[in-house]
Amino acid sequence: MLGPLLYVLYTAELELIVAHHGLRLHMYADDCQVYLNNNTSVEDVPLAVSKFAACVADINAWLSACRLRLNAAKTQLLWFGSSQLVDRVDCHVDVLVLGTRVAISDNAGDLVVIDPELSV
Repeated sequence: MLGPLLYVLYTAELELIVAHHGLRLHMYADDCQVYLNNNTSVEDVPLAVSKFAACVADINAWLSACRLRLNAAKTQLLWFGSSQLVDRVDCHVDVLVLGTRVAISDNAGDLVVIDPELSV
């Protein structure tokens, strides 16, 4: 019974790191998802990517201090929005996570599979 409580206490600082960058965090077991809401335009995508990259760098520093490693190869990026918006974003952005290019995914799995148009 003490294990889940200790895990929550151990990872509580992660929420603060993500919030510091103006992003949101969702955790389930040992998986983390970082969300950024960008309701403006495609032109603002580079700024959103920059915020995300800075957040991931800080998360990686925290993980290193805790003797853990971020697996950049398992990192996924998914853009949500209308198909017209998503099509315009994909061709503009290169996202690097710890020097590894993260490909834009067509869907992401959590408890369900989610696609960019939020159809399950």
